[in-house]
Amino acid sequence: MNIIQRNFFRLLRSGAFESKEQIEPMSVFKWQKLYQLAVMHDVAGFVYDGLMRCREQFFIHLTDAQWSQWEKTIDSIRKNPRFFVPTISPTPSSTASSSRCSMMRTPTSRAARCC
Repeated sequence: MNIIQRNFFRLLRSGAFESKEQIEPMSVFKWQKLYQLAVMHDVAGFVYDGLMRCREQFFIHLTDAQWSQWEKTIDSIRKNPRFFVPTISPTPSSTASSSRCSMMRTPTSRAARCC
């Protein structure tokens, strides 16, 4: 695991579980990669909370542009929260039975192979 991933998980733990983690020093380029990783995995809010919790540490060196980028991202998350609400749509019984594998149709047969 490289330094970006280690710091990413440390900040994620710090933000999600409210713990203080020791952050390793990184370059501006690596901090940008960490930001991209957080946005890509949709955990920017937790990582930002981790940054806020650990911001007094000596090794957190973000430029003013990077701090403003984080703040804009967090503001947009707060204005437009996205929630995942799973929906289960009923399936017709004919489609459900045709999509099942042979193991489901013959539960007593041990030799039956799944599709």
